[in-house]
Amino acid sequence: MINAYKDFWKNYFNFSGKTSVSGFWWTVLCNIIIGFIIGLVAVILKLNIISTIWGLAIFIPELSILCRRLNDGNHSLLNILSDRNNSSPPLKN
Repeated sequence: MINAYKDFWKNYFNFSGKTSVSGFWWTVLCNIIIGFIIGLVAVILKLNIISTIWGLAIFIPELSILCRRLNDGNHSLLNILSDRNNSSPPLKN
């Protein structure tokens, strides 16, 4: 778990390559736990800026690990966002 979270921060701007399933989910779990703790501290101290700073700090690394995880399945974040694959089912009348 610790190694997965270290890799998360080491690959801050690495949008290529691949990430293992366990590495992805350990990182998500760590970010949820840390975010919960930071949220509690922010509520107790009445300083919402703490949560905002944390959210901004993990935004880019979260995108990068998501891109690396999608690369493992031969997908691209841009393709999913633009829906170029037209993977959604057609609407029926």
